[in-house]
Amino acid sequence: MSAGKAAAVRDEGLQAERTSLAWSRTALALTVNAALMFRAGAVDGHWSIVVLAIMLALAAAATAVIGLLRKKALFSGEHPPGHDAATIALVTLFAFAACATGVLSILL
Repeated sequence: MSAGKAAAVRDEGLQAERTSLAWSRTALALTVNAALMFRAGAVDGHWSIVVLAIMLALAAAATAVIGLLRKKALFSGEHPPGHDAATIALVTLFAFAACATGVLSILL
């Protein structure tokens, strides 16, 4: 098979669609975890868990917005914008906080 034929068979839209769906799934998972953490913290009276649940809900909203912006860029044929080190560090901090809160809610 020649290189021209291989390029013609490949569908360029599938990778962009999978990426878009991954961002949507991640935002949904963060939202569900935030709601469960909020409920657990409110029922048990652990307000620190409620605060972290609200932070996780904000991270879920940010993930949804970033996913929509990337989806728009991917489907328009543009290269999606990159993120600076501070943004990546903040997202990592939120992820660690969510994991720690989940472990704490199980242990308490």
